[in-house]
Formats: sequence, structure tokens, C-alpha cells
Amino acid sequence: MSLNLSDVTTQKPVKKEQPSKLRRHKSTKIDALLWRLKARLEPRDDGGHLIGLTSCGRGSGVSTTLANLSIRAADQHLGPVLLIDANTLHPRQHRLFSHKVNVGLADVLSGNTAPAEAVVQTKIEGLDLLPVGAVERLHMSRIVPENHVELIRWVRTNYSLIFVDLPQISELMHSLLFAKCDDLTLVAIRSDMVPRNVVVSQIEQLLADGVNVTGTLLTRRRLFTPAIFRR
Repeated sequence: MSLNLSDVTTQKPVKKEQPSKLRRHKSTKIDALLWRLKARLEPRDDGGHLIGLTSCGRGSGVSTTLANLSIRAADQHLGPVLLIDANTLHPRQHRLFSHKVNVGLADVLSGNTAPAEAVVQTKIEGLDLLPVGAVERLHMSRIVPENHVELIRWVRTNYSLIFVDLPQISELMHSLLFAKCDDLTLVAIRSDMVPRNVVVSQIEQLLADGVNVTGTLLTRRRLFTPAIFRR
């Protein structure tokens, strides 16, 4: 699956004090993507579905795309919806939603906080956020895979749709445990930034790791030919 989101992912969500603009700005392509993903989800007996988005390099629009997908899913009553910021190296969701980082994912995975205490409500009805939290806890603590399993079980039980903001493929590290549990995983690609052979190699690595790669998203393009030749 490939969809050009160049007009969407470059648009940052508005501050949460203005939720109406955040919820409905340029939603056509986001809606198209949302419903294509929804159509691919198979029914589960153990709760909600996880959809992850990673990339082949930074600046590919992963965080803004997922923020807008989450908002539109909540808008269309596909929830309750949860957005997880699992990019512990370069977290952005707390800034996009103007949330002050206190506790979050890192605190849950390190065993210091229960999931229910780390999740925060956004001003979008039906949308909650699990921010990255105190990342230094993960650097100082041993990664316990069981904590990932318990968290995933909890979010599936409490939410219908869970979006996971993943680091770029080369920086997945322990976030690979999330990617392997995702029902669908997409790879965002900037065609002007990442060579094709790198994209193919990294996607093949994801598949070898057992990740369910559903497709790719072309998030930005730079066109170097005059417009007259593209008519």
C-alpha cells in the first residue's frame, strides 16, 4: 500500500487549546488512510488493535501523521483511541499535544508506574495519550519484556484502536517488541531522503524480525522538474 501524504504530514497539529483546528485540518488524505487501515484489521478476541508507524529516517512525518490519524479516529467514534509515543530517542507527541512530561511509557516499562496512572486525556473527546515519560528510567533500568507484554494486554483491553509512534527502523531497539505486536505496521518514506536500496534493506530486516509490515507511506516529495513538464 502506498499513499502520498505530502500535504498532511508537513502540517503540524495546532496547540491543544484550539482542538477544533487540530481535529479537522486537511483530513481528506488522513481519512483515506484511516479507513484503508481499518479495512485491513481482522477481528480479535483479546481486545483492540495496534497500528504502528516507523520510518527509514528522521523527518518522515511519523509523529504528525499518527497524531492526525488518532484525532480523526476519535472524531469518527472508532475509539476509545490511545496514542502511544514509543519513540524514546526523539519523542514528539507530548509537544504536539502541549502536554507536560511527567510520567509515561518509560515509567510503565521500568515497572515504576501502572499504565492507568501514565495515560493522560487529551482535549479531543475519545483520545488518550501515553507520552514517553522519564526516558532516563529506561537507560538506568533493565528492559523487562514482560512489562511490554503486560502493557500491550492492558491497552488492548481498554482501547479499541491504539496507534504506536515508533522510532526509525535503525533505532527501534526495545521498541521492536511493540512493532512485533502491532496488527499493522507501516513504514514512512521520504523519497528525496532515503535511497531505494536502503528502504528495501530495512523493510526486509523488519520482516525477518517478525514484524507485520503492511505497506509504505510516501510522506514527502521534492520535485526538481518545472511544473510545465508535470502537466
